[in-house]
Amino acid sequence: ASDGFGAETFDHILLDAPCSALGVRPRFLIESSVDDLIRAAKYSRSMLEQAVHLLKQGGTLVFSTCTLSPLENEANVRFILDKFPCMKLVEAGAGLHHGSPGLTGRITVKEGVSVQLLSDQEAKAVQRWDPEDGERSVMGFFICK
Repeated sequence: ASDGFGAETFDHILLDAPCSALGVRPRFLIESSVDDLIRAAKYSRSMLEQAVHLLKQGGTLVFSTCTLSPLENEANVRFILDKFPCMKLVEAGAGLHHGSPGLTGRITVKEGVSVQLLSDQEAKAVQRWDPEDGERSVMGFFICK
């Protein structure tokens, strides 16, 4: 039996995390509670933490979801940046920035619970797509490196 992979095993990791899927059009008809979104965000966060531990120093982690939830997207990126000072956001190269910038500021999740999102500069390094964007016909999606 294997004990799994050791720390700093991978040069590159793509984490397309399980999420609430609020960006997938048919899901718009399914109700999700705030507690459901909090649980989904915590699950993604635990996967992100493991990915950071598995990543070699100087490696690349790409994180994506198919949700519009800032708890699962920008708040989790904020958590990783704060917890792991070695992690930095990298802007997409020229011609690769097709989404909108990330969300900034602080949001109230429910009474007594608020989370910090990204700074203005950090928000420029992530991309989000919203199905309500009239210029594109896309599902909701988030990605950052």
